[in-house]
Amino acid sequence: LALAQSANFVEEKNTIVSDFLNKTNGHSLLPLLFPDEYQNFTWRSYVLIEYFFNENNTKCVGECNATTVKNDYPYSDANCVTLTVSPNEDCWGPGCTRDCYPSENDQNNFIALRLINATHNLIYTKYKTGSQTEDNITFQDPDFIEIFNVSADPWNLVNLANISTTTSSDYAQLDSDLMAAFACTSADTCP
Repeated sequence: LALAQSANFVEEKNTIVSDFLNKTNGHSLLPLLFPDEYQNFTWRSYVLIEYFFNENNTKCVGECNATTVKNDYPYSDANCVTLTVSPNEDCWGPGCTRDCYPSENDQNNFIALRLINATHNLIYTKYKTGSQTEDNITFQDPDFIEIFNVSADPWNLVNLANISTTTSSDYAQLDSDLMAAFACTSADTCP
């Protein structure tokens, strides 16, 4: 019975994945990369990007005890092949006590809409402090917002959300599109 239930579960999941791939598989990403050359492209003009905090993680690279550190910085992280221990002392060593910096904290949650088409080249991002393992992060009340016009500002230096003439109505459609993409759960519900 358990084997039959497992087979049914696998078959159901394979059907869901297959349905999704049939709706998206084979669609070229070139129009997202080269919008001027693909102006009649209608499949999608944006990409959803999301990242959630995992756990606090601080790296130290100074005053390392040579007997406890297996590799020298900066080669330690790149040469470390076992990333299964936490904290990852095989790469960074317990003997480093100075020049520490956080590489992860609970402020590192964001969702972003990368909009690329014939008329727009924008990135719209919402950030929220929290831990997804403790409470659902919805981004309804973000800590801060970034909007960059990548065509005019390729280095993303001028946050349009901070300009006094920019109002929430100026990016209401971006916000609506981002939240719709974030909320989607299947190929049928995704914009």
